[in-house]
Amino acid sequence: MLAGSWDMHGFIVQMKEGLWRNRKETVMGLYGQTVGLIGCGDISKEVIRLIKPFHPRILMYSSYCPAKEAEELGVELCSLEELLKNSSIISLHNTLTPSTKGMLRRKELQLIQDGALLVNTSRGPIIDEKALVEELEKQRIYAALDVYETEPLPKEHPLLKLPNVLCMPHIGSFSSYWKKRLALTVIEDMERYIKGEPLKEEISAEKYRRMTPR
Repeated sequence: MLAGSWDMHGFIVQMKEGLWRNRKETVMGLYGQTVGLIGCGDISKEVIRLIKPFHPRILMYSSYCPAKEAEELGVELCSLEELLKNSSIISLHNTLTPSTKGMLRRKELQLIQDGALLVNTSRGPIIDEKALVEELEKQRIYAALDVYETEPLPKEHPLLKLPNVLCMPHIGSFSSYWKKRLALTVIEDMERYIKGEPLKEEISAEKYRRMTPR
């Protein structure tokens, strides 16, 4: 989100080409923007915590977030259409289920305001990739993507040729720190289970139904 809103990819490419174009008026940034979050899971809540120092207005579209919880999080619940129309930064954090597959098609993508940034670190098939490419080719919006319909992304894929797209190879959740933390969390919960203690990361049946199937 930070890299995309500052168009770091574009500036890095220009610098490597020997160009010095520091027109600050072309940088959207994150401060004071309207950020639209799709989905209300643990990752969305962590994103909210991380971006609050930038004082954004935060919109949220979620089928599972009660009004009271939204108020506690400091977000405004709204429809998907309202979120797409009013957000300068849109970030996907919902799981891939039959109901979310292809939820952003041509009709929805055309609602996004000019100059907005679409971030997808969730699952590629949530967005109609062909329709997304068409919108990006118009140079109307920007995108920062970590996931795709087909992975690995083919070398000749049009997304890799567009200047207004930041592409990453599905590494958003990977780091040496997180690998270690995940392993320690699993071990800790195994010990709790053996001792008959409540689990720290227990997944309820309701939560399991909303998770992306493997």
